[in-house]
Amino acid sequence: MSFTRIAFRNIPRRKLRNALTLVAIMLGVMLLVGVNVAADSAVNEFHDYINEIWGETDIVVKYANAQPFAQENITLVRAVDGVANSAPRLSWQARIDNDTEKLVGIIGLNSTADFIYQGYNITGSAALSKTNVVASEGLSDEYNLPIDSSVNVTTTADGDPYWNRTYELKIFGVYHPPQGGEEAAYFLMDLEQVQNISGFPNMIDHIIVKVKDIQKTEAVITDLEKTLGPDFDVSSPKLDAIQQIQGMLQAFLFGIDVMITVSLVVCTFLVFNTMFMSVSERKYEIGVLRALGTSRRQIFWMFLSEGLILGLIGTLLGIPAGFVLSKVFLIIVQSFYQSPTATTAFIVTPNVIVWGLTAGLITVLFGTFYPALRACRVSVVEAIRPSMRVRGKAVPDIVLLIVGLGILAFGALQQLNLIPSIGIIDILSVLAGAIITVTVLFRKTVPLIDHSLSSMSPSLGKLVSRNMGRKMLRSAICFSIIGISLSFIVMMGGIESGIVIAMEQGVRDALGTDIILVSNQTIPTSFANNLTSMAEVEIATPMSLVWQGTKCFGAENRSVGIIVIDPKTFLDVTNYDFGSSTPEQVYRELGSNNESLMLPKSLADSLGVGVGQEISVFAMSPNEKMNFTVVGVFTSGVLQFINIQRPLSESIFISFNTQKTHFYGENTAILFLVNVKSQYKHETGQVLQKIETSYPKYGFEKNSLTLDGILSNARSQINRSFVIFFLILYFTVLITALGIAVTMIVNVTERRREIGILKSQGMSRSQVLAMFLTEALIIGIVGFIIGVPCGLLLLKGTTSTMSIMGLWFPFVMPWSNLVQAFMLAIAAAIVGALYPAYRASKANIVDALKAA
Repeated sequence: MSFTRIAFRNIPRRKLRNALTLVAIMLGVMLLVGVNVAADSAVNEFHDYINEIWGETDIVVKYANAQPFAQENITLVRAVDGVANSAPRLSWQARIDNDTEKLVGIIGLNSTADFIYQGYNITGSAALSKTNVVASEGLSDEYNLPIDSSVNVTTTADGDPYWNRTYELKIFGVYHPPQGGEEAAYFLMDLEQVQNISGFPNMIDHIIVKVKDIQKTEAVITDLEKTLGPDFDVSSPKLDAIQQIQGMLQAFLFGIDVMITVSLVVCTFLVFNTMFMSVSERKYEIGVLRALGTSRRQIFWMFLSEGLILGLIGTLLGIPAGFVLSKVFLIIVQSFYQSPTATTAFIVTPNVIVWGLTAGLITVLFGTFYPALRACRVSVVEAIRPSMRVRGKAVPDIVLLIVGLGILAFGALQQLNLIPSIGIIDILSVLAGAIITVTVLFRKTVPLIDHSLSSMSPSLGKLVSRNMGRKMLRSAICFSIIGISLSFIVMMGGIESGIVIAMEQGVRDALGTDIILVSNQTIPTSFANNLTSMAEVEIATPMSLVWQGTKCFGAENRSVGIIVIDPKTFLDVTNYDFGSSTPEQVYRELGSNNESLMLPKSLADSLGVGVGQEISVFAMSPNEKMNFTVVGVFTSGVLQFINIQRPLSESIFISFNTQKTHFYGENTAILFLVNVKSQYKHETGQVLQKIETSYPKYGFEKNSLTLDGILSNARSQINRSFVIFFLILYFTVLITALGIAVTMIVNVTERRREIGILKSQGMSRSQVLAMFLTEALIIGIVGFIIGVPCGLLLLKGTTSTMSIMGLWFPFVMPWSNLVQAFMLAIAAAIVGALYPAYRASKANIVDALKAA
């Protein structure tokens, strides 16, 4: 216990140095806690948001073609183990009064038995009977339908499109969807009444299901699919949304954790530097304690406990500071991503606190262990009488250089995938090898520094070069913390640039078009000729989709979308990679064979089919299973992000002739992909406006997109995603500046007598200031020299690894980040050295000469 008291006594003796070390530890822990609390809070709010939107609806059961089916099927649903509750519903459409341009929805449900309806926020009466209905808030506002008002709606019965029926509905209540929920215009009506007006008695079109255990939702879905058969589509929109965000967060948080680890590693180096210098300064004290009978173990514990006390204080300060930082992160996320959540929830779990404490103490333990071990090995005689110290035989520079180059080469070979990578050994090898190599080379270039600086000031050159070469371990640690920080800034900048390029190329390959015209109604495919007749348009190709649900049967049964294309012109717009097959060959077969289709590679892999093989497709219209030949399997990097009813990565592609032969549809399209001529590439917005002006009834301008707009939005999303990474790295640079400050403070303390002598010989304050700032500047430059090649090697390794995993993005030289890294290196060095240098320049000559 007495040696713990000694540790407490020694900490205040070096107030500024220990305070800076403590702040660095606090920043590292603050990052860890802040990011994890923010992530937990964001995930929790997203779950609340999803639960608010979907309520207690865990599963939705539909007929595969979204058409009505027998209401008796709800009995089968309720019999499945794990189903807690279920309710039938029927959706229909109608027109309000004389509004012939827009259809509004009618949702039929049983107001007394529908378990979700009971929780709806309804103003007025929630009772549904005959023509007494509840209007959605959006519908009430759009058509000015307050409570107790009446409205006429006209609907069409199935089977006779010319049989129109008009009903007078009485608005008894207004439904207010949850914030961020759907804003569609619809009525809530009694189920039996909807069945009557639609011409589907005892029929429903979907069943909402609540499960007993949310963790077993997937198992219940599987049992429902087995019970109901392939005619039904069983899904969980709530679970899909949660899994999607969790998948995105998992990859994002992995990157964040890497950046936080970098910060903690830099903290470890800083603690090591502080404790190592403390041991060096207190060798006499150690000798006296050893002479008085203190054991090596007690000396070891004294220094170890001193470091742990700093770590504990820094950690305890960092945890609450992390809570504040988490709120800042949440505000940034809300601002950048226009999150629908309010970002006011604050979720603190015991795991986060435990991780914060553990990370802080482990960081300090690693940084303190070797200095404490070195302290306990100090000889009593050498400590008390420095003149009797015998320096150990130093390792020759050539040996260190060979070892450093060998480690660097080993890491580089792993990064280049020339030899197998072993965990994070490749990253550690690159950084350690570069640090050792550059430190040895720096020692050899000290005379060159002397020569370079002497041309400006002979005395300054001699002093700086001599001082820079005296404490190489101390300088090497400063090089390290700067180099590690900058290497990840360079790497992340390259990753960001590479992803942007890959995204742009993927979008161009997947869409390959300057304008995506989206119509508010179906248009004959011949409309493409109208577009190509325009002076600005080079080519246009129609695209449509089969609205009814479809399933493919293979190694895995999948519900898929059906994209309908014109093989003759689609080839000229897109740039899919078909592997060994040529696009011309694939599209020629697709156009000539009405029993053929092509698939995205991800879908083909899940179905277990390849080119030339047959696949069974079950379509609800004409309600039969058909066999198609796969004539092409293509790849594209962004298909999963492009949705046309379903993601393109989950859709099969057929020709318009195939649609006409095997599905419903008569050569009509809902969208057209348009390429403009080269001289109009920069005027796609004006071309879209011209098309809208020429054909106003199709509402192109409201729904359509330009390639420039898509790419601009995607770039913005990527850049926003990397903001958090760079914020964490900037925190790391701040910790680096603190580390340099600690080193320079010790340098000033050790050289007080030297500073006094120099000032007594006529050296001015500005020259003393320049001497220390020049030393810091050199440290920053050397750190930059370490960070750039390491960052580029790590970037190359990342691009190679991602390519192997199927996520390709090119190696891009991040020039702007290189400039940024250089500026940060200089800024961190100067900021860290500014106060110690100023303190040295203000030193009193008499007091400095009295220093021991």
